[in-house]
Amino acid sequence: MKNAKIQNLVKQAQMGEKEALAKLYNLFFDQIYYFVYSRVNSVHETQEIVSDVFLSMVEGIHKFKGQSSFKNYMFGITKNKIRDYIKNKYKAGSYVLQSNLDENLFENITVEEVDTSYRNRLRKVLGKVYNVMKPRYAKVLDLRYNQMNTVGETAQKLGISENNVKVIQHRAIKEAKNIWENLDEKERKKYFN
Repeated sequence: MKNAKIQNLVKQAQMGEKEALAKLYNLFFDQIYYFVYSRVNSVHETQEIVSDVFLSMVEGIHKFKGQSSFKNYMFGITKNKIRDYIKNKYKAGSYVLQSNLDENLFENITVEEVDTSYRNRLRKVLGKVYNVMKPRYAKVLDLRYNQMNTVGETAQKLGISENNVKVIQHRAIKEAKNIWENLDEKERKKYFN
C-alpha cells in the first residue's frame, strides 16, 4: 500500500474511525508477527508481544505526528516491546539465554538472576567474539541483533542487498559459534561464574 494511503488511514484512525484501525492492523500484522517471531522464536510469546504492539498502536495513534513513516513508527513500538519483554524475563530470573545469534552459541546457560553485572559480562563476551571476527560480520550482527534492525534496514544502512545481508549474517553466526567454542573452558567460565 502506498504511503499516502497509509497516511490517510492513520488520519482516519486518529479521528476515531475503527475501520481505519482495522485496516492498519491487517496491513501490518504479518510483518510485525514475523519480525517478533524471528527475535523470540516462540509462538505464544510472539502472540503476547504482537498484542501489546497493536494495543499500543490503538492507545497512542493520536500521538503519531508523521515525522517518520507509519511503518517505522510501528517497528519502533515493536522493538521497544521486544526489549521490554526481554528485560522483564531477565527480572523474573527465568530467562534461559539462547543467543539471538544462534541457539547453540551460549547453549544451556541458565540465568537464575540476571543483573547489570551479568549483562556487562555478556557484552564482554560478545565484544570478544566481535573483535575476533571479520569487521563486516560483526557490523551485520550488531545491526541485526543489538540494534534490532530488520534485514531491509541493515541492507540500507550498509548499502548492500538484502540477500547479501542474509548471507553475511549466516556466515557470521557460524563464525561467532566457532570463535565461542574455541575459547578455552577457563576463559568461557570467567564470564558466567
